[in-house]
Amino acid sequence: MLHPTRLLCSLGLAGLLAGCGSTYLVGPPPSEDSGPGVDAGLVQDTGVTVDRPTPIVDAAQRLCTRQDQCGRGEQCIGAEGCSVPWTCQPAQGRACTADVAPFCGCDGATFGASSTCPDRPYLYRGPCEMPPPPPPLDGGVTPPPPFDGGTTPTACVMPDGTVCPLGAICPLPDRCAECRCGPRGLQCVMTPCLDGGVMPPPPFDAGPATCNIRGVICRVGEVCLIDRCTQCACAPGGNVSCRPVPGCGVDSGVIRPDAGVIRDSGVIRPDSGTIGVDASVPGCTPQQAMGEGFCERLLGIYWQGNRCVAIGGCTCVGADCGRSFPSFQACETVHLICPR
Repeated sequence: MLHPTRLLCSLGLAGLLAGCGSTYLVGPPPSEDSGPGVDAGLVQDTGVTVDRPTPIVDAAQRLCTRQDQCGRGEQCIGAEGCSVPWTCQPAQGRACTADVAPFCGCDGATFGASSTCPDRPYLYRGPCEMPPPPPPLDGGVTPPPPFDGGTTPTACVMPDGTVCPLGAICPLPDRCAECRCGPRGLQCVMTPCLDGGVMPPPPFDAGPATCNIRGVICRVGEVCLIDRCTQCACAPGGNVSCRPVPGCGVDSGVIRPDAGVIRDSGVIRPDSGTIGVDASVPGCTPQQAMGEGFCERLLGIYWQGNRCVAIGGCTCVGADCGRSFPSFQACETVHLICPR
């Protein structure tokens, strides 16, 4: 049987804890200047629930330098740099990725953590072995990425990840295109390719830089007057094409200034004193070559009668398809004396 005194003590303690239906809230610790008689422990509400502000916890008690220093449901969070302390904050609502990115820690050692949620203070993103990123342009705000609808970029990023400076022309690797970096981004222009992806080879070796035309030394790319009624052009490879001087003894297209014979489609060989005809070298007559199909392929550079042009397509059709020039310079040099 329970003793009456012990029963009253039990009931009194239960009543004190239960409060006869009243609500007890844990309040903040009393101030140091509180006088006697102030209850520093439990505060009794007399029937009405009183909303009290959340107790202010000293931030120094929540500082952290590693994730394991925070409680369950918290993360060690802070800004980049080692000048501002990190604190334990609720982890709810943070979208953390499962990747691992390098960070340079405040202790000078590189560590790996989620790229969106690093678990400790860090000096900058990236390994400590690499130099830190340059400071912001305006001393505090990092400039927005290029092409944000109004900010003028300082460079453009090529498809392969390389950087093309503003105003520069940069070639695309393995493609027949050149791109210019402008204020609105990259502007690329296709250039002729031999086989739909390979840039043309370098120009062939032109050989000697001069031609000896019946004792007259003529440099490659020049038109030389052999006599008063004959002018010849020296082309790469020692090829020479000649034609009569307009209005000088023209007789049905044939001129006999000396012992040689000159024809519009003729060629002078550097080791010969006689001007003869060589069908392997094009004259001023247009070449018979044209492209068919919609392929982006350079089929060759041909003479069109008054200028050199590059034809493209899938296949070349014409009797001169196998006699293209390796470059515009070679084509124009051979036809320097042709009418335009």
